[in-house]
Amino acid sequence: MQPTSAFDFSIFARFLGPFDFLLNPNFWVGLYGGARWVGIILILALLGFFIYLLFQVWPFRMRWRVRAGFQAYRAPRQRYALEDTQKAMTQKKWAEIVRRVEGGAAGFSLAIIEADVLLEHTLGRIGIVGKNIAERLRSLAPDEISNINDVWEAHALRNRIAHEPGFVPAQDEVTRALAAYKKALQELDAL
Repeated sequence: MQPTSAFDFSIFARFLGPFDFLLNPNFWVGLYGGARWVGIILILALLGFFIYLLFQVWPFRMRWRVRAGFQAYRAPRQRYALEDTQKAMTQKKWAEIVRRVEGGAAGFSLAIIEADVLLEHTLGRIGIVGKNIAERLRSLAPDEISNINDVWEAHALRNRIAHEPGFVPAQDEVTRALAAYKKALQELDAL
């Protein structure tokens, strides 16, 4: 049995002319090694660029907070100033709320509910994010409204009015709650 002869690449070398180096296996090994090093350097450069961008963007990152056993997204918000027409509407609505209280015990419950809604809409108009007033109050920074605990108590009173049939708040409770709402609206520059 005769050994098989190796394929003769000299025909291709003559055909390729000045590109006959493509038939040399050492060329391909060297090309692979060079490409590998270029790839490694490129990956390291991109990793360094990514870390640089991460440090540049870090102050603008989204804020996550853990609330009530789950993570809730706290969206960045932009505070908007209320326009004069919005302030005038808020002041008009507040005057209606005060007239309800002056009307006697029959208007107490409705005055508290309307004050709660007025604060919720005001928070929404200035850019505080949330589906309802409770979420909007939670997303406030502690220094944005100085009497935040009083506002929470007023909101709890509103919840009792809404969820307990026949509940009528006492006049001193209504006075405290409306004072809390009024102070919050004044600090938000709505009154």
